[in-house]
Amino acid sequence: MGGIGEWIAVIQSLPLMAKWLVSLTVIFVGCVVVYVVWQRPAPAVSNPVSGPGHQTVLTSDVKNADHGVAATQSGHHNTQTTIGGEHNVNAPISDALKQQAPVSSVGQTGGQTAGFILNVPVTETQKQQALSALRAQLRELKNFPDLVEIKDIPDVFESSVMDRRPIQLYAIVNPYYEDTLRNAPEVGDRLYKFKADYYEFRATQLSLERDIANRIGAMVQVRFYGGWLIYLNYFVMREGGNTQQQIEQGPNFLNYGITIADCERVYQALSDDKVLMAGYQDNQAKYKDLITQASDILSHVAKT
Repeated sequence: MGGIGEWIAVIQSLPLMAKWLVSLTVIFVGCVVVYVVWQRPAPAVSNPVSGPGHQTVLTSDVKNADHGVAATQSGHHNTQTTIGGEHNVNAPISDALKQQAPVSSVGQTGGQTAGFILNVPVTETQKQQALSALRAQLRELKNFPDLVEIKDIPDVFESSVMDRRPIQLYAIVNPYYEDTLRNAPEVGDRLYKFKADYYEFRATQLSLERDIANRIGAMVQVRFYGGWLIYLNYFVMREGGNTQQQIEQGPNFLNYGITIADCERVYQALSDDKVLMAGYQDNQAKYKDLITQASDILSHVAKT
């Protein structure tokens, strides 16, 4: 206590400014001590451990999601306007091409889903579960075709076609790996061929429509992509077999001051490009072949 009293006496003898400095120093040191004492170490965060047969690897772009027990992609699109690739005039403007949203799927062991990469079915149980799910979905499509609805269709043509069996079948088979498809009784090889052919058709159609839309942009006064899609929608309907008069008498899908007459002008200009038209019409013929393939596959579904 004597030592403390001596220090107090020394501090009291100091000038006023020195007393202030000593006081502030004591307060600062005290605050530091309180801060250090009350700090608690942050709890350790343990990394989640994946289950057997899974990789928790995030992916930014997951396409062709595969899973052992896949879920049918479902949704609703309101632009059914063609039969066998031929378009009629009941076609509101499609939202296709404005954005291509990734298609989500319900992940099961032995597949790939948005955000995670899962392994191929390995065990016999996994393989049988995958095959059973595939066969059940095929039977569902055959027996209740109107109940299988598809969403997030990326191009104008597919969003407006009325014979949707190829689109529906592709939505079912797309999530499955090659081995699962090929092991389906009676239709295995045909299922895998259909998947490969449809993938090629869709990629080509998207490329064609983007090319056409960009060409339209160079021909019209509208300076935004949504306006170009109106012209593209008209182009698809004209190529589907509709006349200008039929389209004009159908539901109005025009906007932004765009007229039927100007849509027809652009269509005629595009029609003069023989290379463009040959590529587009060739891809439409591929869709008709896909209709034949889908019909053949579904006719054998009862045997699966």
